[in-house]
Amino acid sequence: MLRGIMQISSVRTLASLVLLAILTVACTPTQPVSVTQHNRINSFAVAGSTVAIESHDDSLRSADFDKALAQRLRTAGFSVVDDISAARFVARLTTDVQEGVEKEHVVRTPEYFVRRRLVTLQNGNQVVDTERIYLGDRVDRFRYTLWPAVVSLTVTERETGKPAFEGEVTTQGSCGQMAALVGPMLDALFRNLRNESGTVSSSYVEVPTC
Repeated sequence: MLRGIMQISSVRTLASLVLLAILTVACTPTQPVSVTQHNRINSFAVAGSTVAIESHDDSLRSADFDKALAQRLRTAGFSVVDDISAARFVARLTTDVQEGVEKEHVVRTPEYFVRRRLVTLQNGNQVVDTERIYLGDRVDRFRYTLWPAVVSLTVTERETGKPAFEGEVTTQGSCGQMAALVGPMLDALFRNLRNESGTVSSSYVEVPTC
């Protein structure tokens, strides 16, 4: 009887470890992103072209996001200027974290009771007869939240107003803070900056600060 109880306890311990592993995965700082872009490569990919960032508003939040964008533009070979009238291109960044989506992961673990009894054979020898009895499934439910987020970048030619680049990065993961997401999502966008127009690519980004 004691051994049967110990076996049930072992099964429960295994289920707890599985649940802990799921929790660890759910909280990992890595999450998927999808990048969609449309560009006019001839006009956009000009080394040293000047670009000014048109801020969404006067908030400190927007200023920080624009700073993150400016860093990526410089790395890509653009010259970032403050005066829009002196720039060839104008870049506009929009960001949004949507309402969290509740999810649930269900773990089903079969539980058994092991019954043992001493059986005397005809020759007088005694053996232990073991019977494994299925008791049913133990159900563990793990609830978590996924946060959809979008980062969009539009670059237009200042004089004509025609778009030179349109890119959008979407993600859905455990991080719901745009301050932590904007950098990794911009990195994903700029990795594919010169891909063929109309392409959609998928990858993973790390969000270690969320």
